[in-house]
Amino acid sequence: MSNHDEQTTENSAGRAPLVSRRTVATLSVGAAGVIVGQSVGLFDSDETRTEKRKKKNQEERDQPFIRLEPAEKYDALLSLGSSYGPLIYTAYERKGRFIPATEEQPAQNVPYPVMQPGIDAYNRGGLYIFIAYFCSAVNYFYHTGDTEPLSKVVNPNDKLTPELLRLYQEKRGWVISSKEDILGASVRQRLLTYDSEKDTKRNIFVVDLDFRGAKDKVFYIRDTGEKIPINIPFSDVSYFHVEHLRGRWVFVKYEIGKYTPMYPPGFEPIETREPTQ
Repeated sequence: MSNHDEQTTENSAGRAPLVSRRTVATLSVGAAGVIVGQSVGLFDSDETRTEKRKKKNQEERDQPFIRLEPAEKYDALLSLGSSYGPLIYTAYERKGRFIPATEEQPAQNVPYPVMQPGIDAYNRGGLYIFIAYFCSAVNYFYHTGDTEPLSKVVNPNDKLTPELLRLYQEKRGWVISSKEDILGASVRQRLLTYDSEKDTKRNIFVVDLDFRGAKDKVFYIRDTGEKIPINIPFSDVSYFHVEHLRGRWVFVKYEIGKYTPMYPPGFEPIETREPTQ
């Protein structure tokens, strides 16, 4: 009986048809090709390719910043409990009792905020001090027009109302309010936890605050007696983005898919290159 007859007999007896080694090898190579093709994106849709390219570009942008972030993990200091409630800063230079401004003179003996030890710590305490100092420096500016304390943590032009900044720079007058804290803030649920943004590998923290402003705040024009209402540059609920770079906290400007540090004066900008397409 020929080999062909033997194969026919086996097949007719209900056995599985014989498959050559060459066929098996061909199928194996084909399956491997599909797997490799999937891994390198050969079968991706245009939309998927676009998303992957955006993610890769973001990762390339992130690298210079990631290298300047702390190597250790952020300490949320969970044993200290919650940080909810009014944001309080206590480190000031005081020269006497605070006297509110009037039409005759600007506010007197305004407490001068000084940077508290621990403000650069990569933990919840450091982040709390950083944000509290920022708010106290903004308050100091409202009363005095002096941006020096604020400039230690951010460029004043990035956070202050341009019109109010201009009026003070031109020495047109001063702010009048009965409140020592013209700008008040409270910690909300998302502040001071390890709550980083999910669309970047950088450790970007979201600072969530409730802001409240004194109701009687106006800018008094000395030469004309005009009183101009002041708008607080922050909404009632504001979200600040911050990052720890070169050993200190830095505000970050967020635009869709992009995080740009708001460098304070004297902070050398971090060099980045736009990724290749």
